[in-house]
Amino acid sequence: HYDPQPVKKIPKKREKSKRKISNSDDEHYDNDDNCSDEEDDGKRKRSKIAPQNQ
Repeated sequence: HYDPQPVKKIPKKREKSKRKISNSDDEHYDNDDNCSDEEDDGKRKRSKIAPQNQ
């Protein structure tokens, strides 16, 4: 059985939830850009060393 009404209602609610989370994440990321950048650099350097060591 195919019910387009309930199936469409579920993804619509999920999209709204994801959009709200994405917006919050965006603001958080922007605020912690410096911290995130430094941490990212460290993680990237470690990631490069890890595979080379193996």
